[in-house]
Amino acid sequence: MAPRGRPPLTEEILRERTEAYCKRYDVKEFNDAGLPAYPAGKRESRQHRDWVNLFKAWSRLQRRTRRLDPHIAVALQSQAGRCPICSQELSVDASVLTRAAADGPDLALHERCRDLVRMASELGPSVLDRVREHLWPPPAETAGRTPRARRR
Repeated sequence: MAPRGRPPLTEEILRERTEAYCKRYDVKEFNDAGLPAYPAGKRESRQHRDWVNLFKAWSRLQRRTRRLDPHIAVALQSQAGRCPICSQELSVDASVLTRAAADGPDLALHERCRDLVRMASELGPSVLDRVREHLWPPPAETAGRTPRARRR
């Protein structure tokens, strides 16, 4: 008998599994991704295992839909396969789609780069100046310091 692959996962199947989980464990709180909240304090319990299975199914569906999203492929092609924030290579599987501005084009970014852009847009442009000063202080502030000698 030929081996059978995993049956295709759809949004409807994931919704049904999520509803069954919520009913079984009387869960009413959800995280930003739309999944039931993590069962903190219940590690290695049946509920924890069921939540992990639900999360894995959600992750599989996210990866599959990203690969199928033609907008990501178009954005990546126009970006020459690189993230416009960190300039590192970007694959379809590792990218998320976001819009630069209200009338701007779609951009494919790494998730962490999207989070950085989202935070900067919430906090305003001055946050970028403060981060720059924190990470790379001006030379005048470091003039009196000398590097520590190497220990032998």
